[in-house]
Amino acid sequence: NRAKMTPERAAQEFDAEFVDALLLAFPNVSNLFTRSFPQREAGGERRALGVDLGKDQDWTVVVLINELGEAEVVGRWRHVAWPETEERILALIERYGVQITCIDKAYVGSYMVDRLKALGKNVLDVATSSRQLKARIVETLRADVQGASVQVLENEFSDQLRYELSRFQGTQHVVHGRVEIRYECPEVRGEHDDCVIALCLANWVRHHGLIRPKPVRADIRR
Repeated sequence: NRAKMTPERAAQEFDAEFVDALLLAFPNVSNLFTRSFPQREAGGERRALGVDLGKDQDWTVVVLINELGEAEVVGRWRHVAWPETEERILALIERYGVQITCIDKAYVGSYMVDRLKALGKNVLDVATSSRQLKARIVETLRADVQGASVQVLENEFSDQLRYELSRFQGTQHVVHGRVEIRYECPEVRGEHDDCVIALCLANWVRHHGLIRPKPVRADIRR
């Protein structure tokens, strides 16, 4: 039945959403994926991780990114105890020489944020439970995908990321007279957006932890 309906009507009929407008957040990712990155000197660029921590049926996904916008999904797992999840994340930080890790501290992320900070790791924590902040994080990636300033390396996780991007949507709502957009995967059993959120977090920390500020041109006046 959902397949026979428009996305707007299906969202209202099956997801109990009173939708003013619905859009696909990433309608075109044809230029996002690549089979290789240019060869560079080892350690020449700064690196970060974006981590979306899973709970119950959700997945934990880790995305590596550098300041040039070259990204790769380097881990995806679920049904793993927290001590092992912590070990896996620490191993990825060490393996790739990561300068800063961005973790969604909403729901179950606060524990991991505290653990990494206690171990002396540089952490940028955000809370996607704030719809306004989540919208900014998603829209930053949307703009970078559209502007081709981010690319993702093809690997065993690429098909899952590609699928999630094709389903990830924004629904426009009017709340107390103010328009807001909520970004999420369809509320359908078996659908996930963990890869998308991890990529969003990685790109967010790229902007707020990796990219060096451009030098300000001196204004010399005689």
